[in-house]
Amino acid sequence: MTKAIIGISGNEKTHPDDELMMSYCIKGFVEGVKEAGGIPLILPIGDEDMARVYVSMVDKLILTGGQNVDPKFYDEERLLIVMTTTYRETSLS
Repeated sequence: MTKAIIGISGNEKTHPDDELMMSYCIKGFVEGVKEAGGIPLILPIGDEDMARVYVSMVDKLILTGGQNVDPKFYDEERLLIVMTTTYRETSLS
């Protein structure tokens, strides 16, 4: 029996040591796929053409979440006002 290849949508963040961008996903997704008998494949963020290739490579796809996607990309209006909070460091001494 062939094991299913499960694509896991990756995310990006800056590596804290050298400021290089890295692709990653939370390890629990990878471990969950392995425990279920599948082969996990982390899919980095890419363009539309790359997404088509990714989808053709996998049997199933886990969309893990990540940064918010602007609703204009799927022809919808923003329903909520998004507010940001600015944090500042303070000394405890």
